[in-house]
Amino acid sequence: MILIFLWHFILVFLILWLLKYVILLLILFDDKTNIGWIILKTLRKTNNYDPTNTDLRNLTRNFYLTMPNKETVAVWHTLPNSISDEMRKHKTKLNSSAFELALSNNTNHKVFIYCHGVLGYRGNTKSVELINFMGDRDAHSFAIDYRGFADTTGEFSEVKCYEDLKFVYKYVHKFAPNRIGLWGHGMGAAIAAKVAAELSEEGIPPTSVVLESPFTNFLDAVLELPLISSSRLITPYLKKFLQYFPQVTNKMATDRLFTQIGCLIVLLHSKDDSIYPYYMSQQLYLLARENEMTCRLYLFDESFGLGHFNIIKTPDMKHIYNTIVATDT
Repeated sequence: MILIFLWHFILVFLILWLLKYVILLLILFDDKTNIGWIILKTLRKTNNYDPTNTDLRNLTRNFYLTMPNKETVAVWHTLPNSISDEMRKHKTKLNSSAFELALSNNTNHKVFIYCHGVLGYRGNTKSVELINFMGDRDAHSFAIDYRGFADTTGEFSEVKCYEDLKFVYKYVHKFAPNRIGLWGHGMGAAIAAKVAAELSEEGIPPTSVVLESPFTNFLDAVLELPLISSSRLITPYLKKFLQYFPQVTNKMATDRLFTQIGCLIVLLHSKDDSIYPYYMSQQLYLLARENEMTCRLYLFDESFGLGHFNIIKTPDMKHIYNTIVATDT
């Protein structure tokens, strides 16, 4: 009886052990059905697209930009404190022209486009906190949802994420050239880095790119998932094997394009980040140092308890923000 029980236990353990690697391979290789993406999508809650139903403090416009293929990208544009207060005081009619005029006429105000992570969207708590932070610094902020997220139309793909951010950037650039920064969190950091590199090559780089809790590349990020990283003895061999598959190693490979970014880079990482370990920011910083790039690394001690999502809450962020805008001006 005991032997039968042990046999069943071992069998279940082996099935579960194999299952996690099946899931890993689906996430890494399945680009057609995006099964890995569907699994992640079920974990996200995206049900609040109306900025008036959030904790946003400043006037915000919800709008949609139409791509050449007629798919739409959902965007929030939130005004700086001073402009928002002024428009409320004068009871300005809040239409697209008023927001675009506020963006183009007030050239002293910084602009940041925020790229959320894989479990985020423009209306979640993380996004709202960062938008409010920008407003308190008297900056414009744009928060976007890539295709496959929230009410943006179209299906998700890595390339489409880059296209969506670049499309929004060029829209904003028409009204506010030479004062746009990119801010990406998690997966959004990989998107921001890639687009910053492409825009640098096109001669219209952002003034800065802030990478909050970034990963070095998609493969490293997946191998650090708690489900996978528990098998530390196998992971190095698995990674070495997967290096032979460029469709895997080239996915969201920030470390491969990092040196192409032609603007100030700021890396923010908490040492207690349980999603993407802080060594990933350290590796990116070393790349910058080796190539004499303008890059700053800010690591936050575990004692602050910031984890993956709460770096924006540290009082140090006010000083860090001031150094960013002072450097990229």
